[in-house]
Amino acid sequence: MDQQEIVFEDITPTEIPYRIGKHRYVLREASGEVAGKYRSACLKGVENVTAEDGTTTFRRLQAVEEVEPQLVAWCLYTTQADGSLRRDADGYPLDADRVSLEWVKRLPAHIQTALFNKAIEISHLDETEDLDGLRKQIERLTKLLHRLEAQGNGKGREAYLKNSPVATPAGSA
Repeated sequence: MDQQEIVFEDITPTEIPYRIGKHRYVLREASGEVAGKYRSACLKGVENVTAEDGTTTFRRLQAVEEVEPQLVAWCLYTTQADGSLRRDADGYPLDADRVSLEWVKRLPAHIQTALFNKAIEISHLDETEDLDGLRKQIERLTKLLHRLEAQGNGKGREAYLKNSPVATPAGSA
């Protein structure tokens, strides 16, 4: 069997500018380290259950309430006045410019959720690997669909975003 070489020409993480109120931020794709921390946090409170037939399933015992705001805090950076990130000698944003978990938790829920959903999307951390993950995604998307339909007067996501204080990527509204 002939193997094809896998090539990643550009390893630059996705960065999306946001404005929340009068302040500018950049939401950055999770690094491998952050993705691992996020996945570990998601697994807290999950029990491994082995049935008599030897099959293994997982059962969530409790919700881990800080998973969503924590991912946002790991991926969201404050910017300089011109919207650029301060970077170290290797080109990485300064850890000191990450927003705090406490700050994220004080955001209105719709802003925190919008940032979390975008961080999941750009970091490819979707939970669609198994049936439980697909069910969670369907439930989350169904709730979002109903809210958008109700608030957007049937005009969809674009109408909702234009009429909402949700922080949107610069220039998209």
